[in-house]
Amino acid sequence: MGETRRAIMFSEERPAHRPALAQLPPAVLSHPELSFGAKVLFAALYAHAWPEDHCWPSQDELARDVSCTVRQVQRLLLQLRQAGLVTWKRRGLNRPNVYRLATDGCALEPSDFTTKEP
Repeated sequence: MGETRRAIMFSEERPAHRPALAQLPPAVLSHPELSFGAKVLFAALYAHAWPEDHCWPSQDELARDVSCTVRQVQRLLLQLRQAGLVTWKRRGLNRPNVYRLATDGCALEPSDFTTKEP
């Protein structure tokens, strides 16, 4: 009798610059001071940044990604910054911030932002 093998096929329809899954480092997932919303926002930022450690989505785009208001995104970003998991640079009027992520879950130093502007 022959052996039956099954293969899993993945669609190539997703953009090449976006990961198939949003990921959370274990240190972020189990962080005791982060709300559920902050953890979801970190995953959304990570999805935008992958495979780099920085990204520049607008706060409107982040609000759509995590189904909340822009004001809530701002509050969640502050939680992430206080935990040392995200830092950002303002780029000017009507331009989105550049966010740098602690992709390994280890705290960033706010002065450590070395990303060149896109």
